Amino acid sequence: MINFLKRLNLQRETDIATLLEQPWSDHRTHIGCMLLQRLAETRTLYFWTRTRLVPNTKFKAELFARVLQDAGHIACQNGISIGVDRWQGVTA
Repeated sequence: MINFLKRLNLQRETDIATLLEQPWSDHRTHIGCMLLQRLAETRTLYFWTRTRLVPNTKFKAELFARVLQDAGHIACQNGISIGVDRWQGVTA
């Protein structure tokens, strides 16, 4: 998920909550943001398949939340930052 965020081609700095609320015309970005939103709501990360969503039972949501809080921000490949220290989906 962190690599997904790093690959986003953003035009300005933002935070993760604002990012997830944005409408995305790119199909992959839309799916990635939807999966992050679902993670925030359910504490479960899902795989996207052609027919359905499949829970990733090996993903540790609490560890992910701790990593985001410790990092504070993620720099995209184009140098724009995403603030992630206020990830509200999962409490560490």
